[in-house]
Formats: sequence, C-alpha cells, structure tokens
Amino acid sequence: MNPSLQHAWYTHPLPAPVAEWLQAHAPVMLQPDRLSIYGERLHVLAISDKSDALVAVQVLYQARIRGVVSLSTPPYCPWTGPFIAPKPQKPVAELGTRKRLLEAIATALLEQGKPLINVVVGPGWEDVQPLVWAGFQASPKYTYHLDLTQPEDTLMAAMDAKRRNQIKKGTEAGYTLKPVDLATLAPLARTHLESKNAFHEPEAFSGLFALKASGLVGLGVYQGEELHSWFVFQQDTHAVYYLFGGAGTAGRGDTGSWGMWACIRHFKQADIPLFDFEGSMIPEIERYFRSFGGSLHTHFAIEKKSTLQKAVQKVLGR
Repeated sequence: MNPSLQHAWYTHPLPAPVAEWLQAHAPVMLQPDRLSIYGERLHVLAISDKSDALVAVQVLYQARIRGVVSLSTPPYCPWTGPFIAPKPQKPVAELGTRKRLLEAIATALLEQGKPLINVVVGPGWEDVQPLVWAGFQASPKYTYHLDLTQPEDTLMAAMDAKRRNQIKKGTEAGYTLKPVDLATLAPLARTHLESKNAFHEPEAFSGLFALKASGLVGLGVYQGEELHSWFVFQQDTHAVYYLFGGAGTAGRGDTGSWGMWACIRHFKQADIPLFDFEGSMIPEIERYFRSFGGSLHTHFAIEKKSTLQKAVQKVLGR
C-alpha cells in the first residue's frame, strides 16, 4: 500500500466520523440509515491520508454464497463506491490519485483473506488497472442511461417503433400511474424475486422496504383500482435507478412498456436528470432496455477467488 494512505474496516453501527463522511459524499442509497439494514454483515472500508483525514470509502457486504464466505456489493444496491472527497486537481494528478486509492483498496481487500470477492465498481471508475494488477478479474457491466433533461418528444423519438406503439396502446387503454405503498409492494416484490431465483438476504429485503427514508420508490400501473404491474426504483438527487418490477394483483397484461414510460415521465417531472436502467446480461432484458433509446454506459465488476475456491469450482464443474 502507498505509505501515505492507511485503511480501516468498520461495521454497523458506524463511528460518527465515517457516518458523517458518508452523509457528505455518498448518495442516498448509501447513507448510514440505509446501510443499517445490513447489520453486522456491513463492512465499510475507509481510506485515510497521513493526516488521518478520510479520503475514500468503499461499502461492502459479507455474505455466504453456496457455503462460501464472500465480500460483495450489498443486496439491492446497484453499486457501492468507491466514493472520494472532491478535490480540485489537474487531470493527470487526479488519475494518479485514483490509481493510488484503488491500490489501497486492493491491498485492504486481499488482507481480508475471503475465498471470494465480487464487487461492482461505481460509475466514473473506468480505469481499474490497479485492481487487475493485484490479481482481480475485471468484467464489464453495461447499462443504458436516459438524459431526462431532454424534452419528452425527444425521448419518445429515440425509442424504437415497437416500443412507441406499445406506449400508444397503453395510453388508449386508460392506464394510470400511481405511487404504491411499500408495505403493499413488499410481498409482491418478494414473490416475484423468488420466482426468478433472485431473492436473497431476507433480513436486508425486509429492512429495505420498512425504511421510509431510503430513497426507495414504488410505482404501479392501474386500470381503475386494479394493479396491473409495479416498478421499484432507487431515487437519488442526481439519478434514479431501476431495481426490479413485476405483475400486479390483476396480472400484468400489456402494461410493461407504457408503465416504464410513465415512470420515466414521473421522474422527469420530479427534476431527476438521469434515468439508469441498471442494465442486464440477459439478452431479452437487454433488448428491452435498449429499445427505450438510452445511451450505453460501461462500468466494471471485479472478482477474485482463492486457489481453494477455484479448485472446488473446478471439481464441481462451475
């Protein structure tokens, strides 16, 4: 590690200096009240300079995946850092600062000695070379962004013709978009995620839906009083992230495209400048997101497996 940088690990409850730093520099989804849902599984890596001032924080989660202890991105978070304190620098100096911070993070992660480390690195960190040099594998993750500062006509014109036609049919059918109480939405979301084998960490899930100030937003597509489909988003001041969605109590029908467009309009009218679909590596979902006409963006997931973990996976054929 760079001798001018030190690191320390913290779990819940976070000490006041770390909590205050997150309040000042992290998005809504990583504020201390939101992170409290992870309890003792929360692991926060704090990087300090030689004057003991915090300069960067990475949020992680200790989980057990197929019996293997891992450090990963917390459930129901698109990404979790690293976050740095803004500092005016020339581009070449800023690049050097970022590389030194990633070197420090790589050292701290490896010192944990976990069999599996799998972390999604946040937007703005296109250069992850120090992690690769430390033995991590970097895999690209793709998402689509919509610039909600554009006029609605411009957003609509960027979509493919099929999507526009489905939205038109939904408008003619008289669907409406309404907020859905999170307590009402929680059992629907849980059933949906279980059906996709995507439901993990029930305590974190329950805590997320019970936490009123987490920036979690539930929206539903109604025809009269019947809920046809629902959507869950993570809202922040500068962006909104699509997390998941599914069929309502009345069945989805053909409301998906109209519902997503109605949600996009909802956040545009709330002056949120960016809509992030959060991407997918599943081809049919990727095509669906792409059809809304957003711009493609890349960030990275980093992974490192111990020698023993690699051997076990080879034996099991994974």
